[in-house]
Amino acid sequence: MTAIEQNTSTNTGAVDEHLRWLIRSDDGQLINLWHQRLRAGSTVEQLVTQRLLSKNFRGSSLDSLVAQRVLAVVSHAIREDVPLRLFIPFGGYKSPASREYPEASWAEVFAIAGMCELVSPICRIHAPGVVIEFSSDEAVVPLFMGADEAVLNRYRSKFDHILSVVAAGQHRNLKLKQSLLRDDYDIDDLSRRIRELGKALESRWFSNLSSDEKARLLGAAERNCFAALPMDLEDRMRVLTRSVCQHQAYLEIDNVERGSILFAPTTIPIALRRGLDGWLHLGSNRRSAVQFWIGAGVLDRRQTGMRAHILPPKRYLSLAPKSIGVSRSIINLTGMEQIPVMDAVIAAED
Repeated sequence: MTAIEQNTSTNTGAVDEHLRWLIRSDDGQLINLWHQRLRAGSTVEQLVTQRLLSKNFRGSSLDSLVAQRVLAVVSHAIREDVPLRLFIPFGGYKSPASREYPEASWAEVFAIAGMCELVSPICRIHAPGVVIEFSSDEAVVPLFMGADEAVLNRYRSKFDHILSVVAAGQHRNLKLKQSLLRDDYDIDDLSRRIRELGKALESRWFSNLSSDEKARLLGAAERNCFAALPMDLEDRMRVLTRSVCQHQAYLEIDNVERGSILFAPTTIPIALRRGLDGWLHLGSNRRSAVQFWIGAGVLDRRQTGMRAHILPPKRYLSLAPKSIGVSRSIINLTGMEQIPVMDAVIAAED
């Protein structure tokens, strides 16, 4: 921790107020507007679908087939009077490159709260509510990245605690849960299949990518690697290429094997990255494209109010934010007594 980061402030009022607002449902103005629209002839189905497809939360342009699928899921849930489910696979670890490593921290708070912000108003007009399920891939992370099981267990436990903190401020019909990949697979068998398909993808898929795309994927694999990489460049590239191809193999296998879960009649699969056909691509929160388990959370303090961002590791380090104390009445979790704060400088993320 740098000397700048160790600086704290007793003036925590504005920070506490923003965090309290962030993790509490507050959608009164929007609901009033929705009731006006319902009286004017709009339907619940239309309002819910428009909310889920809002460009304010999307991570990329909207695919027409995804839009049709979201509408079909919403229509089914309303017709059958059952909860909507957002199914969100995620890494299940904190990247070693993140300032927050090894635990879930403010990036996870901002991401979970951001998903709640998206669906909270839906719970006011769809009585069965919404389930947001974060599906952890932690069981296969040791295969790709060499992560230690104890580190993954520590992350998983802290993530559950953060879910509980955020859930306490939501509508009763908005449910938050973490599920585990190991609940759906024989992990030894899955690992074997990943290794076999990954080997085939090295020639069938990776070799056909552009140089820029190869560099992007290899760079991401290197940043997220837990184990020490070989010093020899050729050996290093071989290890990283294998990691990239095994990850792609997992995505391809999972999209088929868990298809009945991902594409169930009331489920919308959420991708926090581009390139997954049929998935709704959202940002980790309203302002952040980086995956929350890779980045770190920062509050941007402006005259117009505070904004929650999840920053990539290099961006975070370049800003060197200071830390401000957080009231234990808001989040009483070990390691989250302070929060990084900047002053009106994260314009690039808006």
